[in-house]
Amino acid sequence: MKQSERCPKCGSTRIWNDEYRSRNRRGAIIISTWRVARQVTYVCTNCGYSEYYVDTKGLQTIEKHGSS
Repeated sequence: MKQSERCPKCGSTRIWNDEYRSRNRRGAIIISTWRVARQVTYVCTNCGYSEYYVDTKGLQTIEKHGSS
């Protein structure tokens, strides 16, 4: 949904996301005590299907501080 802007389940283009909302720890992956990777939620407002992606800063944090 993030790339196509279309729901893979029902085909709707009515997609909501919280990418530009305040950056808090809700919906975050804990990397360490002081490091988190924030998840961005994409929801189809037609059928309710949802997907989660880690934001760009979170990907950088995982790459730098995450264990393999």
